[in-house]
Amino acid sequence: MRMLDVATLLNLLALDCAVFALLILTTAWDKLGDGRREWCAALVTQALGWSLLAFGPSRWPWTQMPAIACIHLGLSFYGLAMARLAQVPVPRIGYFAPPLLAALLYTLTSGNPIARAHIINFIAAAQFLLCLYPLARSENEPRLTTRKIVAASFCLGIFGYLLHSVQIAYLSGSDFDYFSNNNANATFFLIHHLNIVFGNIGIALMYRERAVAEGQRQSHLDPLTEILNRHSFLEHAARELLRAESAGTPVAGLIIDLEAFKRINEAYGQLAGDRVLCHFARLLSHSLRGEDLCARWSGASFCALLSDANEDGAARFAERLQTVAATNHVAPDDIGYRIRIGIAACQPGACEAHALFARAEAALRAAKAQTTAQVGDEVAA
Repeated sequence: MRMLDVATLLNLLALDCAVFALLILTTAWDKLGDGRREWCAALVTQALGWSLLAFGPSRWPWTQMPAIACIHLGLSFYGLAMARLAQVPVPRIGYFAPPLLAALLYTLTSGNPIARAHIINFIAAAQFLLCLYPLARSENEPRLTTRKIVAASFCLGIFGYLLHSVQIAYLSGSDFDYFSNNNANATFFLIHHLNIVFGNIGIALMYRERAVAEGQRQSHLDPLTEILNRHSFLEHAARELLRAESAGTPVAGLIIDLEAFKRINEAYGQLAGDRVLCHFARLLSHSLRGEDLCARWSGASFCALLSDANEDGAARFAERLQTVAATNHVAPDDIGYRIRIGIAACQPGACEAHALFARAEAALRAAKAQTTAQVGDEVAA
């Protein structure tokens, strides 16, 4: 079977990279963060490198070294894109040293094309390993399914470079040339084609799944404070009450209101009021245990569900929270604020989420009716 000639395959590789780069620029121009910029840079530099290899050496032999450097630089950008996407910190020098080393050794081994090919192949295989590193370290994002697709494409790249070295060592003569039409080169560049196509499709799927997951996450959060919104909170609370019922443990619900919040908006402006809300949301989140829940209830009101807590435990938590809120002012205007809290507690199986927080709201109204009361307490029968 006659293989495709090397020039055609090099043009195909350049076209692959150019098409994917164009798709990124046209569909995600306004979303070039989170590694997309590095991903696009990888495709552009590799498209340039493959193009130089396809057209340059026959006319301008000096273009071989820049072409090789561009291809290795593209692999470095892939590694950085994976690190950004997987949210794994990596030292940039580890990614940009290989292209410089490849260009240097390519120049120094100009008299020995076989040694040059082996060096380039092993450096590229090491770069693919660096691309795999962030995917192996990432535990949360992106999802495992698409991570496997991209990891498989990087493994295919490693296999292609190592196979090429084996073919050079055992099947080629001393007059080996990267641009000669032989089975070793044709197989090598064909594997590259498959690697580029499946790898970039996998990366696109990773971004898509991340966007879907982020959209789902945002739908459960309050857009200002970035804690749960009321609807999602009540869903989580209902599940927690069922768990508490099966475990036989008490729970307590709190409704927390920022006092005189309207006066803060009038005195300092709405942006300052937003900072106060965000400040208290962080304070509340940090005050809770890992199994507890909190959310923005409405306006300047928040809510919390305390697991395995009776009325006394909830009252002690409320007092601590009030102390912390009163002693933490909001920069840069040094805004102080106070909170009132309504508490409702129930024994396992004695109430459901909506009823529990309706009682907590009633307890809050009772606390507001008493000018000196900061905590309204209502205990379920």
